[in-house]
Amino acid sequence: MGLIKNQQIEITNWLNSDRNYDDGVFLYQKYGKNPVLKRLFPGREKFQAEKLAYELGKLIGLGFNQTLEIQEPDNKQVPDSGSDETTPNPTNTQSTDKAETFADKAESFAEDAEDFANAAEEHKNSAEEFSEEAKQAANETKEFADKAKAAAETLGAMAAGDPVPAGNYPPVINQIIAEFSRLYNERGMLKKQENDTPDENTPENIETRRKIIEKIESISARMDILYAAKKAYLEKDIVPDEKELYPVPNQQTASDPTDSGQLIIKRNNLRSSITRAKNQLEYQSQKKADKPNPMPDCPKRRELEVRITEKEKELAEIEAKLNDADRSEKPE
Repeated sequence: MGLIKNQQIEITNWLNSDRNYDDGVFLYQKYGKNPVLKRLFPGREKFQAEKLAYELGKLIGLGFNQTLEIQEPDNKQVPDSGSDETTPNPTNTQSTDKAETFADKAESFAEDAEDFANAAEEHKNSAEEFSEEAKQAANETKEFADKAKAAAETLGAMAAGDPVPAGNYPPVINQIIAEFSRLYNERGMLKKQENDTPDENTPENIETRRKIIEKIESISARMDILYAAKKAYLEKDIVPDEKELYPVPNQQTASDPTDSGQLIIKRNNLRSSITRAKNQLEYQSQKKADKPNPMPDCPKRRELEVRITEKEKELAEIEAKLNDADRSEKPE
């Protein structure tokens, strides 16, 4: 009850005062209910002074006439006793003036109401346009998020060696996923064999470890190629060249070491393996780092250098065979 009483008193006092516009705006901010009007009134005294008075009057139950009635000085004139002229009835004159004033104000409010209606329609149209644009943007964002999530899950599963569902991928991508999973498991078994090899550096143990490490490196090199191809598809929508990844064998048997398809696969694996080994020497990591961190001179470094030399020699031989095959296939 105290709030309602304070509202009645404060607004009544304001209406009976000089109706300072800023004070009225403050009262409406304090007691008014319409958020649109709360934003509209500040700084618009020239156009909204009468509307403000009317809205404040409504808050305390006053009608249109009561709120907008302007208390003017009493202009009654006492007729000159010596004059024979008939003085117009002051009551009738005052009523006529007030009626005209209210009519003008009613017309002004009608214009304001029309302006409000037009503004509301513009806001409605803008809101609808914005809503459609926001909806479209939200759909596009969700679609992108779904693709990013699927890509992250697939790459994560590939990196962990977990089974990856085929999904709606091109056949070559499904083939990459299947091969990567198989190679991951094969590499894991080879690493277990390496760990199970006795630590004693007997000729037999050294040779066993050498063969296992070479197989692991060959598999890792192939996995790097497959992973890069899959990542390029998921992140950039680039479909890899199937002939490059899975070259079709010639008429010779697949076991023929001179078959071009097998040579291409081996060449790619060697390139990747050499890169990994050189990164080990330069960064002590299979991947290139931001800053060099060379491996110190030690047996492992010397072993890597020998292995790189051997692999580069083998790579050169394979590339020579591929070049010979290309020349023989070209018509003279």
